Amino acid sequence: MRHESNRWGIVLNASEEDEKKWRINLRSPFDPFVEEVEDETGTYFVVKSSSFHEMTDPSEVYKAAQKLFRGLNAEMLQHNQTNYIWPGSVVEFLGNQKPRKIHIGVGHSVASPQVSRAEGVGIDVDGNVKWQTPGPSQAQLWAQAAYLNSDIESAMAYIAGNPDWTDLFKAYEALEKFPKGNISKKQIQLFTHTANTIGRHHNKGRKTPPEKPMSVSEGRRLILRLITAAIDDTLESGPERHR
Repeated sequence: MRHESNRWGIVLNASEEDEKKWRINLRSPFDPFVEEVEDETGTYFVVKSSSFHEMTDPSEVYKAAQKLFRGLNAEMLQHNQTNYIWPGSVVEFLGNQKPRKIHIGVGHSVASPQVSRAEGVGIDVDGNVKWQTPGPSQAQLWAQAAYLNSDIESAMAYIAGNPDWTDLFKAYEALEKFPKGNISKKQIQLFTHTANTIGRHHNKGRKTPPEKPMSVSEGRRLILRLITAAIDDTLESGPERHR
């Protein structure tokens, strides 16, 4: 079967508001990107990615999409106030034929924590969203870093949705080899102390918890800062893959 670099896409099943934010942050010609598709039922949007290149089986595409969406959700939750989005149906593009939807998974979304506005996206005087600079968005850069390094990909997966202390500590372990950015040793120690005495284990009084433990939301913010530092380090190190 012939390989086609533009053969596959994943339906973006999202609310109108979230869909708009994904379209703004995932623009062609950068990777991944959202593309509008039209068929007999109307128009819809799909996510396309170089990670689907060379694939010939829709189940393989969907599995790759699950990893891709975990990374994208981690960034979009952090910077765009979006809901968590699951991959929708696989879409196969066959030359001049109409796109074919293949229903492998059911896409849906759930509520997520509110966070800050995306970088690289501006608002004009009329309140309309506008693209500020030509180049990959932050979401696309995060997806690229997850593709380059499986540890970053794992950390993103652990914090997607509503992570508990077990998830947060697993994400921390995945990121241990990376630079810590501007996070102090004291903050790291408070995170690990809290996780090991309150969050992850049945402590049974063997270790004394911190006087002022870190909250789960504070732990998640710390992990997101660690992910950002790991991404910066990975993207600065060059295109070589570390998987």
